[in-house]
Amino acid sequence: HDGYRGPLETNYYKSSTIGDQIWYYNVLDEEAKTAELVQYAGESTEVVMPSELEGYTIVSFATSLFSNNNLITKVTLADTITSLPQEAFAYCNNIDEIVFPEDIPLTIIPEKAFYMCKIDSFTVPASVTEIEAYAFRECINMNTFTFAEGSQLKKIGKEVFFNCTALRELILPEGFTTFDAAPEKRNSP
Repeated sequence: HDGYRGPLETNYYKSSTIGDQIWYYNVLDEEAKTAELVQYAGESTEVVMPSELEGYTIVSFATSLFSNNNLITKVTLADTITSLPQEAFAYCNNIDEIVFPEDIPLTIIPEKAFYMCKIDSFTVPASVTEIEAYAFRECINMNTFTFAEGSQLKKIGKEVFFNCTALRELILPEGFTTFDAAPEKRNSP
């Protein structure tokens, strides 16, 4: 899609307006007061994700929130996000920057989270312990990949940096243990 989406035509999701931004969300746990963002409707190209909407703590967001968005240039994640969906920012052709708050409780960067995203630099939050397969595959503009101070990273999945042609150096953090290899290609008989 081109990035902007009109309001959802449904009674299933709740909505909340912050300035010129309309956020749609799904309640995950009424007792714990947690929710997941499912849609952003706004014209701002620099988006600051809310950490709370109408008393619900935002802990995650749907793949459809940003994936394949061609208008947004910057996203600042809420410091309450505990998980990213697969393909969270995949195919985002205009995103220059994704900001992770220093104290975000995120432990995994999932499969294809930034697949073919046009970011040119990325800093892995200190809380992340694993980067799953293909997470940054085909990020051809990415020339800087760093780890926040105190990084807890232990594992990087297969083909995470496949075709990241601008990336020339990767200095792994202390305590890192596993770099999964891609399976060997075999010729058929």
